[in-house]
Amino acid sequence: MTIKELLDICRQYGDFEIQFSFTDSCARFPNVRTFSNLELDDIGYSDKVICLTGSEVN
Repeated sequence: MTIKELLDICRQYGDFEIQFSFTDSCARFPNVRTFSNLELDDIGYSDKVICLTGSEVN
């Protein structure tokens, strides 16, 4: 996903907060991990990749 594509989605929900989650389905029961307070972690100029970090919600 490019930043432009993400911005197009975010513009539709300007008053909402962003939360990231993913499911680790390697175990018998899926483990959903959720992160908030997303921040810019690193900019990889040669790969053209932006990395985000955040706080895991327990």
